[in-house]
Order: sequence, then structure tokens, then C-alpha cells
Amino acid sequence: MTNTAAPMSEKTTPSLEDHARELAESHLTLKRTAPFKGLGRSSVAKALENAHKHLVSMTDGELTMPEATEWFIDNYYLIRRVTRQIEKDLPLGFIRNLPVVASGKAAGRMRIDVVAQEIVAQTNIELDLESLQRYVDAYQQVRPLSIAELWALPTLLRTCILHQLVRYLDKLHITTRSEKLVNEYPPLTTERFALDPSVGVECSIRALRLLDVVDWKVFFENTNQVEAILRTDPAHVYSQMDFETCDSYRKVVETLALATNHSEESIAHIAINLAAEDYPDERRQHVGHYLVGSGRALLEQHVDYRTTGVERLRRAVMRWPTVSYLCPLALLTIIPLIVLGWLLAQNAMIGWKIAVVVIVVAIPFSGLAVTIIQNFLARLLPPRRLPKLDLTKGMSSEVRTLVVIPTLLGREGDVASMIRQLELHYLSNPDPQLQFALLTDDIDSKEIATDAALLDRLDHEIEALNTKHSVQGHGPFHLLHRESQWNPCENRFMGWERKRGKLDELNRLLRDDTTTSYVRHVGDPQGLFEIRFVITLDSDTQLPMGVAHRLVGALAHPLNSAELDPLTGRVIAGYTIIQPRIDTAPSGTRPTWFSRIFTGDVGFDIYTHAVSETYQDLFGSGIYCGKGIYEIDSFMRSVDGRVPENLIVSHDLFEGVHGRAAFASDIALYEGYPSSYAAFTKRMHRWVRGDWQLLRWLLPRVPSVGGQYVHNSLSPIDRWKILDNLRRSMTNPTLLLFFVLGWTWLPGSPLWWAFGAIMLVLAPIFPAIVFDRHRRAAHLGRGALAMAFLAHESVIVVDAVVRVMVR
Repeated sequence: MTNTAAPMSEKTTPSLEDHARELAESHLTLKRTAPFKGLGRSSVAKALENAHKHLVSMTDGELTMPEATEWFIDNYYLIRRVTRQIEKDLPLGFIRNLPVVASGKAAGRMRIDVVAQEIVAQTNIELDLESLQRYVDAYQQVRPLSIAELWALPTLLRTCILHQLVRYLDKLHITTRSEKLVNEYPPLTTERFALDPSVGVECSIRALRLLDVVDWKVFFENTNQVEAILRTDPAHVYSQMDFETCDSYRKVVETLALATNHSEESIAHIAINLAAEDYPDERRQHVGHYLVGSGRALLEQHVDYRTTGVERLRRAVMRWPTVSYLCPLALLTIIPLIVLGWLLAQNAMIGWKIAVVVIVVAIPFSGLAVTIIQNFLARLLPPRRLPKLDLTKGMSSEVRTLVVIPTLLGREGDVASMIRQLELHYLSNPDPQLQFALLTDDIDSKEIATDAALLDRLDHEIEALNTKHSVQGHGPFHLLHRESQWNPCENRFMGWERKRGKLDELNRLLRDDTTTSYVRHVGDPQGLFEIRFVITLDSDTQLPMGVAHRLVGALAHPLNSAELDPLTGRVIAGYTIIQPRIDTAPSGTRPTWFSRIFTGDVGFDIYTHAVSETYQDLFGSGIYCGKGIYEIDSFMRSVDGRVPENLIVSHDLFEGVHGRAAFASDIALYEGYPSSYAAFTKRMHRWVRGDWQLLRWLLPRVPSVGGQYVHNSLSPIDRWKILDNLRRSMTNPTLLLFFVLGWTWLPGSPLWWAFGAIMLVLAPIFPAIVFDRHRRAAHLGRGALAMAFLAHESVIVVDAVVRVMVR
């Protein structure tokens, strides 16, 4: 790291380490309860603000000012930002966990606060990064500093400097706050040289500037002893991970140390020793298996960790996830239905009419129950973030990846948009180990209708891209075009199994299968060798900068790599697929009225935002919606022989439950929202058909390849994912039926029945209406439109379901 400050004088350098060790020796006893006061943050901020106002008023209109005054006024923007940062970085909950000196002159003060003050004093505020690191290292030779203390050090250094700045200003008769500050925060006691106040102001501001440009993540990793221990990971994975993943490991160490009698260093050593035992696979040789993986229980047993309070409830829920999810869901659905039935009976409604009402409203009531349960679990369970390798500096040949866009080739205008999208993916994620391909079919037709001119133009554009972005004569772009085949079930020529067939045949092609229907390849054949991962995107999906590296880094991490049962092919640990979060893309063209109204709305568009973090946080697996990354070999093994031909249009959920998909909520792809209501309903119709085609996979025996029926190996929660999609798709039709029955058949006032139905329609946006007051009108507007679209969308859904049942 570049040192931006002038080095310390030779006079002060030799004894820095000795002073640090002496200070550490004086901190013999510590306690964990930190004081609630003692930093004087509000007082120093107010003093500096008053000083600035005073100086500005005094110097207004004057031609010259004292140099110290100029330094202060010119850099007040920095001082103001630092005061705000201190308030943000030292919340009370964080301070409580910082060790406090129990005896001696510094008794009752946070240890790291004392260390920060002594660093500033010993350097006479002339800080430089080298001296700072030497002082911390010398101190830790005697007393290791905790993870939290090292993170607090830069903030407390800033706090100490600001207090000194106020004292220098006081000596210059600019402010008169010193008496209060002395009481709240002790002054420096061992300054090497007595600085002139004017020089002190300048030195203070220079020190704040240095602290502002230091990369504290690097400083932390170079000084923290837990970090040094974890870097001895027997699997040699820890040092390859990104900062966020390493930080999640360290937080586990910190949590266990706070709850037990072990030091952070001791817990890190125990975790490393567990990983160092002779295990046959990389997963158990990695220290993360015992910190954030399934080996956590073994580590907690070794350190005698006991759960308490909310953590005990959280562990109980995660120990029995299916029961913890489905049982409350059933109760929250059934109990209101029973109450409703009782109220109707009290109003003399006969039994069979009560049964009809209860059946009709069961699905909307279950939707409310799902919302309540998921909101509760979101607050109870911490987000389950996937560990990742850091591939920002480049990918190795072991993780070669192909980014593909499966699409149909039909119109002249499609070629330009396809090429543009492919090039944008490359420009956002350049890497020698990344390849980019279009997977094309002809538009479905009753006759073979290959447009040779259109295909030739696409060939030419791919070759031009390779020439434009070639490296040593090789380009990263490919075109793979399939030959249409006659499908007797559809009575037309089409690409075999549509999008699923494209990817299935691509996987076989990448594993040297020469029997696929891919008949045209444009691009460097060498580029498709030894591909391990495939990132699949839709034609309107945006791949933001660096996201490809993050997706590969996640799936390549040993804790995420799939482990399959050698007999059944089922995934028993890890994942074959990672599904990122899908957000609505910022529109590059003029948004339509429809897209402006409904963009990002999670209350009514039940499919675009159907992927829930609840499944990932509670069950450790999410829902696959067709955009993400998969590992070719393990994915092929997980679905081998399970997919019947011509039975599944929407294959994403099917592949996700068999291949065990993870949901990466901290990685985002962007895609466009339908520009019109017609496009929206067309997409809804297609997705509902796909959902209902999976109805058979709720049964004990399910169809497989070759027309055979086999035992259904899906877990109860995987079957619930399928059932939940069916339930969600039928919400609008049942609400419409409730409206109709209320106005035509049910006893009592139709207005009361209509009011109840409206409340059920608007229920998904109730939280937004209550808590998002700035957009309350917009939410209510979307609710009104949802009511207007209710009848038409119900017809669309019923039509899709009937088509599936008939076919």
C-alpha cells in the first residue's frame, strides 16, 4: 500500500515498539462491559461546528487569514464528514462488545481507545501507515487485539485527533470547549514534542487525510491474528476467498468467543485443527466447513458453546425446517377458515354453503398465511449468504465458463439485438476463461423454414465480433444453431424440447457427444474445450459488471460444490445451480405506462418476484427461475433419466428441485419488464402452463424417460414448492369466484362480501401501504389496477390450466 504521509522523524521511531509492548503489559486485566459514555462525540462535533461558524463570520470580507484558520476552513468538509462517520461506525451495540481496561490509570476505558490515544501521542499526530502497523504488531506480541477492536481502531484514531484539534483551536482562542472536553475525554499525556497550536491544526488535518485514504481492509488482514490463523486453512481455500466471505468466517469466530471462555485465536486454532484431520474430500478439509457449514456443530461442541434466547429458537426452527414452515402455515390457514365457518353458521347459513365459501377463500387465506410466515422467518433467520472465491483478478482454467443466450432466430431485427447483448456481456465481464455463445433455433413452424440469409448474417456478425475482440488470434464468441425436427405432439418442425433441449444438447456437446442436433458452429472450437460451468441468460437479461466472476466464484467454492449420492444421483450437499436475484433493469428506452406502474411491484406480479429468500435461509436451497449458473457434470447427473420428453414446458423449477438450486440474494441480474399488458399476460399464460405440467410430481410415482414411471424422490418441501406455485396461480380465479358468489348467491349484503374480497386482493400491499408512506398513493394505484385486471387475468389462468389438463 502506498504511504501517503511523510515518514516519522528518526527520533521517534526506535521506541514505538517498546512503548507498545509496555502499554500491552500494563493491560493485565480486562472486562467486557464497555462504558456508555466517555468518547465525547457529540461535544467535539458541536465544538468544531461552532468554531467553523465563528471563523467564517470573523473572516468574512477580510483579505488574509491566519494559516491555521485557512487550514481549518478549507478542510472543514473533511472534518464534518469524519464526525458523521464516527457516529455511524461506533454504535452503542458495537461499543458494548469492546474490552475495557479493568485496572491502572486507564481503568474503565476501552482498551482500543487507550491504544489509539497512545498511537497519536507517540507519533505527535504525525501518523504514517508503517508506524501505525508496527505499533499494533508490537502491542499484539504481548496482548492480541480482538477483531472488533481492530475494526474500531481507525474510528477511535479519528476521534482522538478531533479532540486534539478542538484543543489546538481552543489555544488559538477560536473555541472555548476545552473544560468540558477534558472531563469527557482525557488529553494526550505523552506527546513527544509540544506542538505550536497552528502546527497542531495542520498536523491534525493531515492525519485525518491519511486515515481517509488508508485501505483498512488490507490493514486489518495484515494485523489481525485470527486472520493469520485462518489463512493456514488445510484446503488452501481461505486465502482465495473474497473479503465478504472471509469476514463471515471471522464473525463466527467472534460470536463464539463472546459466548464462551475461549479467545478468538483459540477458536480459530480449534477450527483449523478440525480441518487438519485426515478427511477424504476438500469440503471437510476446509476450515469453513466448521465455521459456516455443516461441521459448525462439531466446533461448537469443542468450545462448549450453548445457545440462549432467540438463538435457541432460531436453531430449533432450522433443525426441523419443514415442520417449522408447513405446520404454522397450515394453522394460519385453517384457523381463520374455522372462524369464518363458525361466523357464517351463527348467521344461519346452511352447511354446504359454508363449505363452498370456505373452499373458495382457502387459497387467498393461504396466501396471507405464507406472507405472514415468510415475514416472520425473514426477521428470525439471518440471511444465508453463499461463500465465494475471489476471482476479480482473473479466473483459472479450472473454472472455464460459457455464457449462453438461448433464443429463437426469426426476424431481421433480432440479429442486431442479439449481437449487441452478447458483446455487452463480454465488455462487462472480460476474462480469457469466459466464452460467450448464442444458442439459436428457427421460430416454430409447420414446415422447415430456415432463412439462410438471416443465418449467414448472424455468422458474419459473430466472426466480426471475434475479429474485433480477438486475443492472439482467438475470439470468445460463438454461434451454435440447431436443426429443426418434426414433433408429432406439436404437429410442427421445431427445436427439440425448446429451451431445455438447447441446454441439454449443449451439455452433451460440451462433453463430446456428436449426436446432438447442433449443426452449425461459428467460432473457435478450442474455446469450447474443458468448459466446467454454464451461465444461462434470457435475451433481455443484463449481466452487470463483474457478476460472471461472482457467480463462478460462488459455485466453485468447495462448500457449494455439489456432492451426489453415487447410487441415486441425488444432490446430498452443495448445489448444481445458483440462481441470482433478478431485478428490473433500468429502462434504456422510454418506459411504457404499464411498465412504469408495475415495475418492481412484488405484491401483484406473482411470477417475476416468486423467488423467495425464505427457502434459502431456512432450507438451504432456493427456487430456480431459469437464469443463473450451473455445473455441467453434476447438473447432468442430477437430472439424468428424470425428464420425460414433450411433457414439461417450464423446466426451471423441475431442474432446480432435482439439481438443488441455491439462491444468491447478494448477486443480481437485471431484465426488462413486459412493456404492455398483452405481453405480460402472454408470459403469465406460458408460465402457468409450465407450473401445472408439474402437477404429476406431487404423486408417489412420476413419469421419466422412455414413458416409464418411477418412485418420486422429491422431498416434502420440494413438492411444496410445486404445490405453492399452483396455489399462487389460482389466487385470482378464486378471488373472482368469491366476488361473483358474494353478489349473486351468498346470503347477506353483497357489499360486505365485496369488501372482504377487496381486502383479500389488497392484502399483499398492506405492509407497503403502512410502512412506505412516500409511495402510498402509488401502491394504492397498483391495487386499483389489480382489481381492474382481476377478471381478465383469471380467464388467462383458467385457460392455461385447462389447456394443460386437456393435452
